[in-house]
Amino acid sequence: MGTLCQAVAVSSVRTKYCVDKVRRMEELNKEELSLIKGRTTIARRIPNWLWTILASSLGISKESKKTQIFSSLLYFLTFSSAAVTFILNGWFCAYDIVSEHTRSDILDGSVSVMLTSFYCSLGVYSQGLAYRLLVHPKILDMLRLHSKKVVKLNSAFLIGILLSSFVAIFNVWSISNTYKFNNKFHSK
Repeated sequence: MGTLCQAVAVSSVRTKYCVDKVRRMEELNKEELSLIKGRTTIARRIPNWLWTILASSLGISKESKKTQIFSSLLYFLTFSSAAVTFILNGWFCAYDIVSEHTRSDILDGSVSVMLTSFYCSLGVYSQGLAYRLLVHPKILDMLRLHSKKVVKLNSAFLIGILLSSFVAIFNVWSISNTYKFNNKFHSK
């Protein structure tokens, strides 16, 4: 009985020693990691207001029988705008190919229709993919907001401003191509 108590005491001392050693190694790894990467923090979870907007726009609810009118409307608008874009682009390309006033041929038109169909199908598919991803419990648990700051501005906001300015500059620059048959915009 005495040897058993001694063995348990030695075992508990070894376990305590191992636990302390592992804890010291973890602290050392955290210190090394903080020296390498700088200050490390855990990203925050998605705020409730953002989750409410995402869930209502995708039709995610706790009650499975509840009808989602807003999400159905958004899906209908997504699908109908993709269909209208595809039809109008096909129609425009057909007239553009047939016209004698343009240099477009069948290859240009088919590539334009193909790219438009890919773009429209990507929009419809991405809405379904977002629903499938946000319904999955593991993905939802791991979903975090990662935001970096550049010159004390949120990087997503900065990228949005840069892309918007690029689109605005491109549209202003190409206005003469858009309205080239109008004498007011056409430079001689």
